[in-house]
Parts: sequence; structure tokens; C-alpha cells
Amino acid sequence: MRVLAFLVAAMAGASAADDWPVLVYPAPRAAVAPRLDGRLDDPCWAACPVAGGFVFYDRAELAPVQTSWRACYDEQALYLGIACDEPRLDLLKPRAVPHDSSEVFASECVEVFLNPRHDHASYFQWGVNAAGSIYDSRGFDAAWESGATAVAARGKALWSLTVRIPWEPLGVKPASGAILGINVCRDRT
Repeated sequence: MRVLAFLVAAMAGASAADDWPVLVYPAPRAAVAPRLDGRLDDPCWAACPVAGGFVFYDRAELAPVQTSWRACYDEQALYLGIACDEPRLDLLKPRAVPHDSSEVFASECVEVFLNPRHDHASYFQWGVNAAGSIYDSRGFDAAWESGATAVAARGKALWSLTVRIPWEPLGVKPASGAILGINVCRDRT
């Protein structure tokens, strides 16, 4: 099995002086790309390890409402499947907003930061809300376009996302054993 490894910086403390643990997520190559339907029931998702254990950004305490994600890739794109537990789905009011609108961050959303060269000098950011609206940027440059697509879905006591991020706009090609930096965050309002 060919695998693309992601380094995941886990938020484990409250200050920059803390030593953050570095975790490795082995992303398998997908024989068939997952459907972008917001659901995580495609066979390829079952082959992906699940990453979870989300903590607060300012302390090592586990978030009481959890989020998990998984990833796979092919020659064209990186695929993320994200599940956001939500005991109060009755309060979730997904609203589609224009592409690259900062309004994506005003409601339930997931943020993904990717450093594909793992050089600690540059990064890409995506914010995807519970309606599947996307904000993308290269660093702080929101005029940059990634061509990413996302679909959101509701399940029983959760909402989920499937996200496709093309490799070409990132300027990298996937390679077995490559190391990419990634951070997945959830903004729960």
C-alpha cells in the first residue's frame, strides 16, 4: 500500500513555549476517489485511519463535543472526510455564503491548514462551513484559488464534510512517503 504521511500538530497546551507533540497520519492512496456527498460511507474511507481526540486551542483538555477526520489521495487531489459530532443539531443553521467570504467563519466550520512542502514557511488555508461553503487562501492571500470543492451532510447527532483539494494549485505532486504538514481545527459556535 502506498501511503502519504501527514504530520499533525496537536494542540496540547496554552503557550507557544509548550512542546507540541507531532503525530503522523498515514494517508492511503485511493484506488477510487471518494464521492463528494458529505458522507463517509464510501469503501475508501473505511481504509483510512481516523484521527480524533480534538483539544481546545488554549489547553490540553479534550473538547466535550468531538471531531474526527480521515484523508486519502490520488494523483489529482487530496480528499478529506470530516465528522463533527453535534448533540444540538437543532441549533445548527447552515447558510451558504459566497466563495472566499469571511462569513464562512461566522458559523459552524472546519479549518484546514496545509503545508505541502513541510517547510514551515508557507501554508494554505481552507475554511468550510456546515453548508459546504469554502474560503481558501495561500497564507493571507484570499485572492488565490485552490479549486477545492466540498459537500456537507447531516447525520444522526453529527454533521460531516467531504472535501477535495486539487494538488496542482498547491504546486506539488503526491508521492508515496512524502511528508506534508496539516492542522485540522473545528470552530463550534
